Amino acid sequence: MERATYLARVPSEMYERRYERFPINRPGEIAYLESGLGGLRKIGVKVLDMSQGGAGLELPLSIKLPQHYYLSVFGFPNRFGCAEVHRNGTRIGVKFLGNIDGELLSSIVRADFRAGAVNLRR
Repeated sequence: MERATYLARVPSEMYERRYERFPINRPGEIAYLESGLGGLRKIGVKVLDMSQGGAGLELPLSIKLPQHYYLSVFGFPNRFGCAEVHRNGTRIGVKFLGNIDGELLSSIVRADFRAGAVNLRR
């Protein structure tokens, strides 16, 4: 690395991400317990992209959320435990508390692809 240029030290998202992200653009839902165990609260979100280790979400409004919550993608019974990693207005990046199965991710991506193909025919 002695002869490396300054470009070798520039951080790149391509090398920092562990898993490949897939654009899915599907509706989803965040569920969390309100403070003081005040009850279960659910908020509709749009899941913009997803990988085995996390997802990109868009909220309808910029609202305060706890650090951890559950994400579900409509059409699938699974709930994914999430931790918020970053936020920019209404866009949120989450990391899954446990990696999701590759086959499950593949079925979510395929379901979104089929839904998009159906919408194109109309």
